[in-house]
Amino acid sequence: MSPYIFETERLGFRFWQKKDTNPFIALGQDVEGMIFFSRTYAPSESYAKMCEHIIFLEDHGYGFWAVDYKATGVFIGTIGFNHPSIQAFFTPCVQIGWCLQKEYWGQGLATEGAKAALEYITKNSNLTEIYSYTSKDNQASIKVMQKIQMEFVDEFVPTNGDEQIKYVAFRKLLNKN
Repeated sequence: MSPYIFETERLGFRFWQKKDTNPFIALGQDVEGMIFFSRTYAPSESYAKMCEHIIFLEDHGYGFWAVDYKATGVFIGTIGFNHPSIQAFFTPCVQIGWCLQKEYWGQGLATEGAKAALEYITKNSNLTEIYSYTSKDNQASIKVMQKIQMEFVDEFVPTNGDEQIKYVAFRKLLNKN
């Protein structure tokens, strides 16, 4: 039996395990990897975020999953959904996002994983639309949003959080046919 809830050719999506704690903390402390998150995270903050992901998944049946690179079975990051805490013209909403270890950037894994996550949530929820947002400077994530056929909605500056950064918002209507 597969340990994965769903998978792609290269990625396995699963529930969080204790063994994910240290790699997830390392991900949150990587200055280069967290460049578009506006800061790195202390170990206690990353641990708390991991606990939030676990609870969110239990409560909603979707959320941010732990993602393995199947060829090695190694945890490489997280892809999934949440309810963002920022205040913007499109919130409240369900957001899709991704955060992968930088060694796995530039290989199409975020796009592959986001497509699979969208397919999963389309089949397993009543949601009709998904949003995503990022810093206007985060061209890599903007390209992922475009590749998963999200439509640009608008630029915005959140009313809480780092008000120095301009963001872009994208939306995808989920096809329930």
